[in-house]
Amino acid sequence: MPKQELYTLFAGITTAIPIFHLWLHALMPFWKKHPYLFYVLVGSVFLISTIISFLLFPPAYYLFVPTFFMELIGWTLMAGGLILVTAAIATIKPVRFFAWAVLFPQKVYQKKILKGPYKYIPHPAYIGWIIIAMGTLLAGGLSHLLIPIASMTILIPIVIILEEKELNERTE
Repeated sequence: MPKQELYTLFAGITTAIPIFHLWLHALMPFWKKHPYLFYVLVGSVFLISTIISFLLFPPAYYLFVPTFFMELIGWTLMAGGLILVTAAIATIKPVRFFAWAVLFPQKVYQKKILKGPYKYIPHPAYIGWIIIAMGTLLAGGLSHLLIPIASMTILIPIVIILEEKELNERTE
């Protein structure tokens, strides 16, 4: 897979993340009644976002042509972001990370996690995804790579506020 297509794939994936998290919290009563439909939505949003990325944004529009050094920094950021996301998943375990604790609260012990990366950052996975998106832009230089950054910059703070509210209600 050529690098531009790989960057477009990253854009499709990272654009979807804040969208389905916002829908999770916006429609929480519905998802609690139909939790498996949420996972269908997540898969659909990932698929649609990725397809749209490839159809609407051919890898031809550069904001800048990245130098070797910019690509190196970009890939380093992407690797660092992936490590942070992986550490977040490993700390809270997939059963909590993938909304299971929210959709099936009776099946998961409810507590606020304050170890691992959560000891230093309240939402390390979101920070990791933002770092990945920024690294992708720096390494790729493609104009449509601004979309996930804009999506995350606008939606992630809203999602964090909603998640904190929901988490506090669930763990009190």
